[in-house]
Amino acid sequence: MESSSPNGFLELLETQVTLSNDARLAARRITTRRKWEKGTRLFQAGSICPALVYLVSGAVRSCTINDRQQEITYFLFFEGGLVTDYRSLITGEESRFDFKALENCVGDWVRGQDLFVLVNRHPELLQAAMRFSQQAYVTLDRRTESLMLDSPEARYRCFLTEFGDRAARVPHHVLSTWLGVRPESLSRIRKRIGLTRTILTHS
Repeated sequence: MESSSPNGFLELLETQVTLSNDARLAARRITTRRKWEKGTRLFQAGSICPALVYLVSGAVRSCTINDRQQEITYFLFFEGGLVTDYRSLITGEESRFDFKALENCVGDWVRGQDLFVLVNRHPELLQAAMRFSQQAYVTLDRRTESLMLDSPEARYRCFLTEFGDRAARVPHHVLSTWLGVRPESLSRIRKRIGLTRTILTHS
C-alpha cells in the first residue's frame, strides 16, 4: 500500500471496527514488532504456518518448487498487507510455501493461537476477521481466474495497474514465475508494452 497504510496491526484493526479499551490492550499484548533481512524466511514450507504478519514495510513473496523443479511465486505482498498461509493457519495443515523477504522487512507478528483467542473473547473483532477473510478470498479467486483465463501479457498489465510504483520492486525472475512465463518471454512482453506506450505518447 501507499504511505497512508496503517502503521501497525492495531491501527489496521481500527480501520475496520471500533475497539473497546480491553480489546485494544489485548491486541497490543499479542503483537510483536519484528524485522527480517532480505532473503530470509518468515514462514517455511513443510511446517504449520504459526502466525499472521501485518507488513509495515518491505515486500514478501510466497513460493514453492513444482514437480518439474521449477520455482513458482504464488503471491506477492507489500507494506499494508497481511502475510500468512490462511489454510495452514486455520486448519493446521503443513504449508506448501516458503514466505521469503524480497526486501528488508518490518512487520507485526501475531501468533495464530493468540489471534483466535482474541477474536473469541472480543466479538467486535469477528467483524474485522470476516472482512479480512473476504478480502483474502477475493484476492485468491482473482489470482486463480487470471491464471486460468488471461494471457501472460494481460496478467502483466493487471500487475502494473494493481501494484503501480511497487511493481518496479519485484525482480525480473520473480515476476516471471508469478506470471507463469519464462524470463525471456517477460522481457518481450515488457518491450512490447514499452513500445506501445511510446507510440501512444507521441501519437
